[in-house]
Amino acid sequence: MRLLSEARDWPREEGRPRRAGVSSFGISGTNAHLVLEEAPAAAPAQDAPADDAHGGPAAPWLVSAKDPDALRGQARRLAGYAAAHPEVSAADIAHSLLTTRTVHPRTAVLTGADRAELVAAAEAFARGEAPGSAGRGPLGGGRETAFVLTGQGSQRPGMGRQLAAAFPVFDTALREVCALLDPHLERPLTDVMWAAPESDDAALLDRTGYAQPALFAFEVALYRLLESWGTVPDRLVGHSVGEIAAAQVAGVLSLADACALVAARGRLMEALPPGGAMVAVRCSEEEAVALLAGHADEVAVAAVNGPSSVVLSGAEDAVSALVAEAAARGHKTRRLVVSHAFHSPLMDPMLAGFRDVVAGLSFAEPALPVVSGVTGRPLTAEEAADPEHWVRHARDTVRFADAVAHLDAEHTAVYVELGPEAALTPMVGECLGDRDPDTGPAVLPVLRGGTDEAGAALACAVRLHALGLPVEWRAALPGAGTVTLPTYAFQHEAYWLASVPLGAVASGPLPAGPGAADAGPELAERLAGLSDDEAESLVTELVRGELAAVVGGTLPSDAGADLAFTELGVTSVTAVELRNRLTAATGVRLPPTLVFDHPSPGAVARLVCDALRDTRPRRRRDPAALVDELETLLVSGASVDSDTAARLRALAGRWASSRGGAQEQGTVTVDVADASDEELFRLMDGDPA
Repeated sequence: MRLLSEARDWPREEGRPRRAGVSSFGISGTNAHLVLEEAPAAAPAQDAPADDAHGGPAAPWLVSAKDPDALRGQARRLAGYAAAHPEVSAADIAHSLLTTRTVHPRTAVLTGADRAELVAAAEAFARGEAPGSAGRGPLGGGRETAFVLTGQGSQRPGMGRQLAAAFPVFDTALREVCALLDPHLERPLTDVMWAAPESDDAALLDRTGYAQPALFAFEVALYRLLESWGTVPDRLVGHSVGEIAAAQVAGVLSLADACALVAARGRLMEALPPGGAMVAVRCSEEEAVALLAGHADEVAVAAVNGPSSVVLSGAEDAVSALVAEAAARGHKTRRLVVSHAFHSPLMDPMLAGFRDVVAGLSFAEPALPVVSGVTGRPLTAEEAADPEHWVRHARDTVRFADAVAHLDAEHTAVYVELGPEAALTPMVGECLGDRDPDTGPAVLPVLRGGTDEAGAALACAVRLHALGLPVEWRAALPGAGTVTLPTYAFQHEAYWLASVPLGAVASGPLPAGPGAADAGPELAERLAGLSDDEAESLVTELVRGELAAVVGGTLPSDAGADLAFTELGVTSVTAVELRNRLTAATGVRLPPTLVFDHPSPGAVARLVCDALRDTRPRRRRDPAALVDELETLLVSGASVDSDTAARLRALAGRWASSRGGAQEQGTVTVDVADASDEELFRLMDGDPA
């Protein structure tokens, strides 16, 4: 061992790794010593692992950091690592990110169908091209969670097929439920759920006798899947038939009795004469009740889904008359495609037969709190055991808004929707109102429709993990291991003054609040040097980019900025995702009703520009331009008092004496090495003098 005093060769010796000692002696007396050993020889590069090409779901990659710049740095390091180590599987990277890394306040969930798409997603996020992937970190305080189970109308062809193929727990649970439901049905339930598109069996899924059992089976199996991953709720709520699934997983009904109940409910409702109508109305419950005056025997409020969202149901002619009256009063309406007028007087003929079925079932006290849509309050043991409660459940108003209000009062921090489509997520958001996206409750669906059910379920689990909820990753990602990942992307800041042009020292207000500084760190700065028209054009393109990501494709080239979102493929479900992506991309707190209040990309762009206008750094104004403005003002006849004239002469004299006419403002530099203390302080304060 010897002290190295000059550069020299360092030959390898067979069988012995090279080692070096490094010592650092601090001026304060703190010493540090380190022994370094050369790394093992790198293994030869291999092709991508087979498990990334087998067609199974690709687990999303979660990156997190303390601020937006570091978050992009994390994604950049991850993309570089994955590109440099093709032998490491995407599943191992995902598992390592989830089990060996701290979750910081800023997160991004990177998704893709395979390893290549995941790497591309990380690279795009690092470049700032996918801001909508960003999200929040662990919740502060309590993490009370509610599972929200959807009702009829959210069924879709093929629902559950991919989940069953990807996750044995879901497949086993679904088949167990179907084995008990099939004896009550004319066709096996999975034959209907997974029938070929446009076939006769596929059409059966929209019939009440199959739709309700299919939703029940799907939601129970999805609950069992999340339960196997270690994610269980503190409370449950269901919308209409979804409450039966909630009651079953809470222990109110055995699986056999729950199947008998839901099959009888769907069969008896379908046996009613077809007809009636249902219409969604944008008004309060009080306004809806006022509309119903004189029609209560024909039409009822079927559901109260939000503070300004109700559904009317009943006889066709009476509903049509009420729609016209609602429109005259300024309320928006939308006709629902249904076979029967559910939760209305037209259901009365089936209640007696349904009561007979329910009377033969056994009920128990809920082992997990269930907030009932009948009352908007927790289901009591007495109510659960009373057959009349379940008869009322089939006929009375669905008080979903009251149920969510109760959950909110109980400080529920996370709402997770279980269903084939994200049907209730917009309703929950409306019930909760405009909350701070960084501190308010989180609302997310397990699935968002479409075909990638397995990927969506894993992405939801990753987002729940990011929020601080427990997920058992050995169960969710079986067979995945841990690998050594890149270290944290610390953001370094230099504190030494450098020689800079004085004109580069900008003046203006600091950003107001965390909005643009956190989620869209460069957007306000990018808008600072633009005119209002240029700024609006830039933000419009940003909105169009996020819109294309939400609707799953490129937008038509002739789609103008003022073309309505509804014409561009946005639904009430994707409207929530678009609002969340734009909030993350711009840093502006946007209202839950964004696409309804501002119904086009151009309208949203104008809203964002107005919100950012006061936070944009002000452009440095050229002195010559100011003099031109002053000259124009004086020529137009404006008068100058003696005090103002004296100030102008003093400024002109100071400028001439300090600059000597040698240089123009904006090109004068200060050399730090030769500057006086006064000049240094002026430089630090941004003083152009």
